[in-house]
Amino acid sequence: MAANLSEVFTRYDQKLEFILRTAARIFAEKNYHSTSMRDISRETNVSLAGLYYYCKSKEELLFLI
Repeated sequence: MAANLSEVFTRYDQKLEFILRTAARIFAEKNYHSTSMRDISRETNVSLAGLYYYCKSKEELLFLI
């Protein structure tokens, strides 16, 4: 049976929150300019394509944090 819509949004929100927390930690460790989307992808275990699904750019990621 397919998940209901609220469960889908909850999973999306949880994954986005995990990505944002991880990105914030990496930005703090390496600084924003030295961090790549690939670094964040590697740390979150989310593919680059998946990461770009959640955030269209590194700048958008920073803005959301």
